Amino acid sequence: MIHPETILKIFSKNKHNFFTGVPCSIFKELLISLNSQEVIKHIPATGEGEALGMAVGHYLSTGEVPVVYMQNSGLGNALNPLTSLADKTVFSVPLLLLISWRGEPGTHDEPEHTKMGQILTPLLDLLDIPYQIFDPEKLDSQIKILNQKAVDKQTPVALIFKKGQIEENTNKRASDKLIVDQKLMTREEALEILVRKIGNHPIISTTGKTSRELYEIRERYKQKHNQDFLMVGSMGCASPIGIGISQNFKRRIFVIDGDGAALMRLSINTTVGEFCRENFVYIVINNSVYDSTGGQPLADKSISWKQFFKSVNFQRAVVIKSKTRLKSLNLNINTGPMAVVVKVKPGSRKDLGRPELTPIENKIIFSKYIQQRK
Repeated sequence: MIHPETILKIFSKNKHNFFTGVPCSIFKELLISLNSQEVIKHIPATGEGEALGMAVGHYLSTGEVPVVYMQNSGLGNALNPLTSLADKTVFSVPLLLLISWRGEPGTHDEPEHTKMGQILTPLLDLLDIPYQIFDPEKLDSQIKILNQKAVDKQTPVALIFKKGQIEENTNKRASDKLIVDQKLMTREEALEILVRKIGNHPIISTTGKTSRELYEIRERYKQKHNQDFLMVGSMGCASPIGIGISQNFKRRIFVIDGDGAALMRLSINTTVGEFCRENFVYIVINNSVYDSTGGQPLADKSISWKQFFKSVNFQRAVVIKSKTRLKSLNLNINTGPMAVVVKVKPGSRKDLGRPELTPIENKIIFSKYIQQRK
């Protein structure tokens, strides 16, 4: 193992002075250090394609090789700019990718990481991206070798990180540095209220802790899980799934999203405003961090959620900051689509479990529920 601050010192020594990307829990400790130093320029991205665009811009304006971090699932989002922008057959841009290896063959992980875990290295081979598996004792030489290949061949290169290779950070967590209103609800408290208000209407729930908490709320009150589609992976796709359902479903459909996922695919809301009716209700849980990957802060300070949703033709948009206001909110108004942004504080219970349903089991019971009630 290696301390995250040592990692950054080695990167800085090798003239890597710009980092951007989308967080993964494997990089949690490294990102704490990255967010608490001033030597390396760090701009978090809302999506992997955005990160690669910024990295290309950095290279064009400095001639220095930038660093782009991502979960291996995010490599799927990065395929287009990697093949049509940075690839040596197009603009031929040297980049250093830091890729976490979730779902590594032979290790236990969540089902959404299985396929990308299996195909990560074959995919890099197919893309003709040279790579190395991170070795804490050889990091300096690995960076030098990859840099040489990136510059000589004018191509992206990759360093793959496995679980447990980076030491725990002794600095405060990134979320600890946020100014948090302790009067705000927790996400789980907000979800309990929403579950009661939504009743028997179907819910599309975003990936990560939101779906895990929703599952446990159903368990706590001995309720069935068939009205909930619990997203795993596919960050940012809850809303598009809800759109597809809403076109074939007369009753209300509720999408419960996270702010990080919402920002990743913010443009989908123009489609909602254009094609969805009063049966579409979009709920964004807003805690200003990527909670499921370690509490990294979001770049959301510049957005006014209410004004944004109004600008893309949502008929009603409200921002909720208290339990009292959420309990009194009317979700049955026949004007829509409707957006509800619920402000909550970061964090979750330490003993939060995971759904016992497999994704396929969840798909079958949810699809049956929908089709019997449309």
